[in-house]
Amino acid sequence: MLWNYAKFKEFLKSQLKLSPEDAEEWLISNWWQPAYEAAYLATIRLKQGNTVEAFFHSFRAFEGIFAEWGNHEFSGYVESKKDIPWLSRSIIEHPKNYFSQAKFNKKGEPSDDLAKLKCKIEKEGGIELELSSLCKLFRYHRSEYKEQCPNLKIFWDSSGGGISKKRNLIFHQLQGMSEENLQDFWAVDSLEAWKSQILNFLNFITQQDFLSLQKASLMPQLHQELKEALNTYQPE
Repeated sequence: MLWNYAKFKEFLKSQLKLSPEDAEEWLISNWWQPAYEAAYLATIRLKQGNTVEAFFHSFRAFEGIFAEWGNHEFSGYVESKKDIPWLSRSIIEHPKNYFSQAKFNKKGEPSDDLAKLKCKIEKEGGIELELSSLCKLFRYHRSEYKEQCPNLKIFWDSSGGGISKKRNLIFHQLQGMSEENLQDFWAVDSLEAWKSQILNFLNFITQQDFLSLQKASLMPQLHQELKEALNTYQPE
């Protein structure tokens, strides 16, 4: 029930069979696990014929993984303001020098997204860690995506309206969604390519090497246990 309602952290704590403290520590180390669960749930919803929820959970996996990446990458520099993650100004002094690639013109004005972000952080004392800002920080810090996972740019490439804008258009309409619509949104030509792309994106962001979404999720093991229990069930 927890998994079906997308309460993944509660599901994982229950399934891990660890003490509350150990389960929490496991989740900190495996900060990426809920995103794989969301992505696998998307494939299950598609199998069940619920394309709208398949779309919802597939996109939600990436909203979640970028947020979790930010919390993990900037640990110690993220605070909560009214339950909203806030990246503090001190991140500018971080030893990794996240803003080393920021470009400014001769007048000292920002000339790229990273420079604009740095100026905003300095001016406002920090920034809200929403998807747009996270993507900007990620693409500069993990610039190897250009060679290793070039299609990831759909999250920040504004050509064609941008994936976030397309997502908003879909979410704000009370209508169904075909499998073709799902493929068009993710710019793939088959449902297998959709699954593969989601897996490749997640593996690159999290630096894991799972071979399938099914193998990345903890649900299949529980599902098998449930099927075996039903098959061997004997009423009293």
